[in-house]
Amino acid sequence: MFSSVLLVAVCCVLGILGGKLLHLPSSAFLGSLLVGLNTLWAIPYQLEVPQWLYTLGLLLVGISIGVQFDWQNACKLWKAIIIDVGLVLVLIIACFGVGYQFHNFTQVDLITCVLSLTPGGIEAMIATVNELGGDTGLVLAIQLTRMLTIILVVLGLTTLIVKRRKHTKVISK
Repeated sequence: MFSSVLLVAVCCVLGILGGKLLHLPSSAFLGSLLVGLNTLWAIPYQLEVPQWLYTLGLLLVGISIGVQFDWQNACKLWKAIIIDVGLVLVLIIACFGVGYQFHNFTQVDLITCVLSLTPGGIEAMIATVNELGGDTGLVLAIQLTRMLTIILVVLGLTTLIVKRRKHTKVISK
């Protein structure tokens, strides 16, 4: 345990110094992450870090981010936060409404319908439906269909936008 903690500490110090030397954005975090990943890939055994040390590390990362905010920045972000919270609430209500209508139309249980149509991580939706006793297969199928549709639509839209921009640049010259 002591050697694992010592190795993690060395990775952190080397990562902070290397991140600053390489002028990485968020150098302490990215530098330590890169050094830690390379070290974990290189050593033949698995490190064991106590849970309290992991929690302390997360607390220190949170504090280091939090102290960078000042009242002026918080006031600038307040309007965006209110808009984001409002949009999230509208999205939740809309997803519940669509899930409820899907439930009425298909007679599939409400939990499965709502979690199938709720945006978010597939892993979280599968874990939730598994805990609540819904149809895991249906949730997985609909979530994967949603994700693939988004990927294909974004790919198509991106291609269309790039072609239009190139076309307008050629015309304007």
